[in-house]
Amino acid sequence: MLACFANGWTIKMGVKFGDIQEAYLFTCFSHMSEKQAFISKSTGQIYYRHDDDELNDLPEDIDENEDYIEVPNQHDLDLGQKLILDFVTLQMSDDDFDEVRRIFKRRGAYQRYKAFLIRRNMLNQWYAYENHHVNQTLR
Repeated sequence: MLACFANGWTIKMGVKFGDIQEAYLFTCFSHMSEKQAFISKSTGQIYYRHDDDELNDLPEDIDENEDYIEVPNQHDLDLGQKLILDFVTLQMSDDDFDEVRRIFKRRGAYQRYKAFLIRRNMLNQWYAYENHHVNQTLR
């Protein structure tokens, strides 16, 4: 049995969606390509790489062989500011939308955005919204 993902991947269903989510989260807690996860399309096996320290034995051809696909990180999914603005549009006031746009005009915006959500008592709603869209994209 095969699974097709929105980004065009087709992988053998030996891999559970929860394992794909775990691999995604692994890649998100790093800067750029410090952490990578790969899935074998033919076997469903997930391989993890952190810097040059391999967490499990990686196939020698993992970077060249088309059987291995790299699990995207949060930057690859491009769910950043657009997703945030969609959430604010749907869940908050026009004044809040304007404030969030101002927040994202400076560095360190995500921390200030989270502080803004805490002040508005909306942090849990944001996390639920974000998780829903990440899961939809990964599927």
